[in-house]
Amino acid sequence: HALAYEEVQVTGAHLRIRKVSHRGAEKNWVFNPLWVKLGQEVHDEFGVTRLYLVHRGRELTIASCLGPDEKADFAAALAAALAQARRGPDINPVEFAP
Repeated sequence: HALAYEEVQVTGAHLRIRKVSHRGAEKNWVFNPLWVKLGQEVHDEFGVTRLYLVHRGRELTIASCLGPDEKADFAAALAAALAQARRGPDINPVEFAP
């Protein structure tokens, strides 16, 4: 099972999840970052035990191979990426001196 992995890509238009099993079987999901919610289950003693995405009432478990601390770090990074996608691109105009 050590060969299994997940890829997560967040853009302004899509949240893409790609799960590959240890046998090479692949599953893909695409969500609109405006409409997906990140959920987590937290145990008082152990920390984050489960991360999942909620879209249209359905849940997709993600990052199941990570430990509690890694899940917490991943959740924070994914939440920040989703927030950025919802805000849209940062436009930083360059000022020119005359």
